[in-house]
Amino acid sequence: MAKNRTYCLFQFSTKDEIIELANDSKYGLASAVFVQDIENAIRVGDALETGQAIINLWGTVNANAAFGVIKESVFGRDLGNESIDESTEIKYVQVMVPKP
Repeated sequence: MAKNRTYCLFQFSTKDEIIELANDSKYGLASAVFVQDIENAIRVGDALETGQAIINLWGTVNANAAFGVIKESVFGRDLGNESIDESTEIKYVQVMVPKP
């Protein structure tokens, strides 16, 4: 499957406006919010339907932070323990070992 990137940049007047605009997309892998008011940025980041919400920076990857399974952006989880769990099948095997 080809990986294509889509970037959408929005200017907004209110928090509700940007949340509605961003969440109206079929994609949702990650979002970035660049604002001076950190408290509002955290509220907006929490309300965005994305696997990651990054505030006042872009392009960093934290291998411990899982993301994914949001809308049509990706299948499954990537990074973090969640990605290991998702690609692991647990199976119980019991063996009767004869006594020597």
